[in-house]
Amino acid sequence: MSARHVGRWSSLSWHRYTPEYLEKHPEKRGTDLATTRKACQRYRNFPVAILNFLEGTRITRAKHAGQQSPFRHLLPPRIGGISFVLAALGDQLDAMYDVTLAYPPDDEVTMWQFVSGRIPKIIIQARRIEPSPHFFDAAVTQQGPTREELKVWIDGLWREKDEELDRLLGS
Repeated sequence: MSARHVGRWSSLSWHRYTPEYLEKHPEKRGTDLATTRKACQRYRNFPVAILNFLEGTRITRAKHAGQQSPFRHLLPPRIGGISFVLAALGDQLDAMYDVTLAYPPDDEVTMWQFVSGRIPKIIIQARRIEPSPHFFDAAVTQQGPTREELKVWIDGLWREKDEELDRLLGS
């Protein structure tokens, strides 16, 4: 996707401006959040679910090693997307869930194997979590103390998730 198309809603997802694009067009800084809030206005009176995959990608042993993950079973979390959701919709969220999928480790596991029932055992756990209301502010989308607090909170959730995966997988 070219930089001029980044920052537009599609029917499937939201793409933010790249740091390189913002470097060349500083006047666009902050428009991502405003656009997100405006687009979310249409959902104020409708029940919706927002899915955010903090790892950002499917895990493989190569990606895990390449990113030098401090976690045994997970890639490091990426907080950009969740920070925009919290800043744009946080005060409207009635629930936030942390979902964990545990399945036998295998580099060849694909989404098709999941949907076609070819994975012999999958454990799904979900827990309701409560983000601090001060994360519902635009400050969480920019470098600074609020964003650092969000990162510390998410890292703590990731440590708990990694320990739970150890337990579930018998590692």
